[in-house]
Amino acid sequence: MQAQLLVAALAKPDAAVRAWELVRPRLDIESLEPGSFELLPLVHRNLVGVGHDDPAMPRLKGIYRRAWVKNQLLFGRLRETAEVLDDARVRFLVIAGPTIAARYYPDVGLRPTSFFQLLVDGGCEQRALARLPRARWSLRPGGVAGGNHVLADGEGSGCIVRTSLAYDFVAPAGTAEEPLWQAAQQQEVVGASVLVPCPADALLASCVMGARRAPIRSVQWLVDAAMIVRAGSIDWERLVELGAGRAQSLRLHEALAYLGGLPGVDVPREVMAQLESFRPTRRERFGYRCAGGSASRLGSLPEIVAEHLAATSGESSLGTIARFPDRLRSRWGLQHGRQLPLAAGRRAVGRLTARRNA
Repeated sequence: MQAQLLVAALAKPDAAVRAWELVRPRLDIESLEPGSFELLPLVHRNLVGVGHDDPAMPRLKGIYRRAWVKNQLLFGRLRETAEVLDDARVRFLVIAGPTIAARYYPDVGLRPTSFFQLLVDGGCEQRALARLPRARWSLRPGGVAGGNHVLADGEGSGCIVRTSLAYDFVAPAGTAEEPLWQAAQQQEVVGASVLVPCPADALLASCVMGARRAPIRSVQWLVDAAMIVRAGSIDWERLVELGAGRAQSLRLHEALAYLGGLPGVDVPREVMAQLESFRPTRRERFGYRCAGGSASRLGSLPEIVAEHLAATSGESSLGTIARFPDRLRSRWGLQHGRQLPLAAGRRAVGRLTARRNA
């Protein structure tokens, strides 16, 4: 259903209407599958464009209006947050949220969201977290996941603070994200100015963060990427160089291949050829397979393996293997390595029980 909704959201109005009519009999807006809701304002725009009459139109219009209002509120929250972080001399980039809508979408109401994401300089992370309560943010219970900090303001808005695009976004030397800072651009936000990635880096960030295993399968990253490409000004050579140089050639190739099949999205053939020419190491290939969720029956173990492979890049195979038990113990919250076999057994039994009850 998501594939048909993507066409209804991104295609020209006539083709969008045909896709909508195919999916509409099976669609219950009130219980839409997770990750698809974000497409509905774009669907509404296409249907309105051809004067399409559907009983769902008032509901779709309401979703669009709510998204527009929510984004206006988020702009205000982003301004407050930027002022607090600027006062604390925290270097940050706004890498996802309403800034994407304002920069690449025809209308900010076309991208529903309730949060924004900040890429914070690693040396400023603790200072940022200490100051964010002044902007009415507080860490959610269990709000540290994969090194990212998830904060909320009690009014339905969220702020995600991260120091890297992803655990496997790594460079042979130096900070992998430093080129993003160097090419960052200013964007005005209701009277304030914030730094955002340039178009090529925004597309890279969307693919790196979105095209991976997640508890809820969302297509928001795909729509963002499509809108960024449609807006033009992509430095494709930079995109390929940064992506391949940070162990992302496989992910980027797969993401762009899918993206190029969407309506109105043109990914140059030479870009795909360049990505195909790269020869990732066996370590990168194995880590990519683990991070892709192909072994989902093993729970979180494949992702932990992928994270460990990225963190030990440059080390010998023996050294990587020797350090893995310590990482596993840390991720599972265990005090001693001898607890690992029992913890692994419990997790295996839990997964089997869950599958039987599904």
